[in-house]
Amino acid sequence: MRGTGIIIAGMGHAIPPNIVTNRDLEARSRTSDQFIVSRTGVRERRFADPSQATSDLMEPAALEAIRNAGLGRGALSLLSGGATRHSGWTVKTAVPL
Repeated sequence: MRGTGIIIAGMGHAIPPNIVTNRDLEARSRTSDQFIVSRTGVRERRFADPSQATSDLMEPAALEAIRNAGLGRGALSLLSGGATRHSGWTVKTAVPL
């Protein structure tokens, strides 16, 4: 099989600022930290601000990936990415750099 010529040269990430812990969920529903951790291992999750778009998180992640790959900011002209939501939907986004 012939290769595609595509490589992953660098990776980056961005983490939304709002932390919601299991204790926060206890206050809003009939659950407990112990119940959630024992079934999922999850202790906290992150949420973007309502005013933040997926693209707002993509740009700093992309710039980190470009730095990690040893490239300059001008190396790319378009960033394409996606995110999966808790509902299972995939959000597709493209951002000019």
